[in-house]
Amino acid sequence: MISISPTRTRFVDIHHQDWDEKWSIQFPEAFGSSEAFSMSWMPIEPDWEQRGDSTWGYAWHTSEDYVQAMKNDLPDYTFSVGLALDSEISAGDNEVRLTLTIKSESPEPWPHVRCDGGCFQARSEAFMDGEEVARSHLCIGGAMESMRDHDRTIPIRAMYRAPTEVPGKEEASTFWGHTSVQPDEPAIIGAVSRDGSKAVVMGYENAARAMQNADAHHCIHSAPFFGTLEPGDSVTRQGLILFGEDIHALAKELSERIG
Repeated sequence: MISISPTRTRFVDIHHQDWDEKWSIQFPEAFGSSEAFSMSWMPIEPDWEQRGDSTWGYAWHTSEDYVQAMKNDLPDYTFSVGLALDSEISAGDNEVRLTLTIKSESPEPWPHVRCDGGCFQARSEAFMDGEEVARSHLCIGGAMESMRDHDRTIPIRAMYRAPTEVPGKEEASTFWGHTSVQPDEPAIIGAVSRDGSKAVVMGYENAARAMQNADAHHCIHSAPFFGTLEPGDSVTRQGLILFGEDIHALAKELSERIG
């Protein structure tokens, strides 16, 4: 059984009770378009509300005050008002369900809207450290493959872009480095525990990129693409985190459910 508990920030604590293992997800970490961010990784305190027995969510929109604050805190990045977000997370047996809805509140189109999907961070020694890159997997050509076996310019982290991914202004950043590897679409990413007995996978419908970071974050992302939003448009993307014993079986199930 999985239990979830939101904090006063965007982070939600996730506890796999049968395994007694813990994770945390910043849900989401960032969203926006190819031209400007609407939300960054900097802390905010949303108004979480319980929407069911094991379901929590919040609504949020980019305000002028937020844009000004981000200009001060992150002067090298572009922020703009005009998008609203609804985030909902729920827990079930060996799974966490993720729902992200982005709506345009702008009189102008928003090109190539995307979201990081949430920064899903391991918080137990079973999944942290100990050849973390080798134990991280990406779905390539229909199979989960170890990231150890593919090129990346920064050993500790990488961003993997599918062929349809549209680069944005943030691509100028060298934080994630570069790789020639292209994930399947939707992008499915996962990890195996240090003893090989446990596995977790994450993916969203229409995910066009995936990220993995083995620094202190110990995180993975599957990042859904929302397309160009015309004024008043609202688009929802569903995602899943699945827990089990075999990463290949989990990825197959996830692909069937979101593909």
